[in-house]
Order: sequence, then C-alpha cells, then structure tokens
Amino acid sequence: PDAVAIMVHVPELRNYKDAKARALLADLAWQTASNAVKELTFTTPTPTLHVALRGFASYGPIWSGKLGSEPDVKTDNLDEKRRIYSLFVTAAPAK
Repeated sequence: PDAVAIMVHVPELRNYKDAKARALLADLAWQTASNAVKELTFTTPTPTLHVALRGFASYGPIWSGKLGSEPDVKTDNLDEKRRIYSLFVTAAPAK
C-alpha cells in the first residue's frame, strides 16, 4: 500500500554492457514508471517506487526512490533484486 514495483522487460538486456546505455535505459524506465503510477492511491503521500530492468534470465539496473523525485538508490548488481522481493510476498501473521 505504500510502494510499487515496476518490472521492465528489455529484450536482449544482457547485450547492453555499456554502463551509460544501461543507465539511460533505467532512466527512461524510471520516468515512464513515475508517470504511469502517479494517479494510483497509496496509504502515504510519498510512496516508494522501485523500477527494475529485466532481461530473459537476468536483472539489470534496479532503482528506488520516492514517487515524484529522483531515485536515491541506483544499483546495477544482480544480487540487488532481493530488495524488491518483499513487495511480492505477503508477510506471514505472527504466531
């Protein structure tokens, strides 16, 4: 309710090895995702936006930040995909 994740499929992402090209793709995805979700209803006035580029079998840049601003976390590390796992899993009730 206070965050949204957008997964952007980029065909042949593994072939984009240049850091500038990957950053440009991530920036385009960030701007597009920001515009796409700005009309959604959230429980907080500043929800968190996560944008991840995804190829066939790998993830590319993953950017996170507050909706309506620039991303404050920019990574291009495959292991960083764990940061968005919690958005897709409902927490188990405490016992």
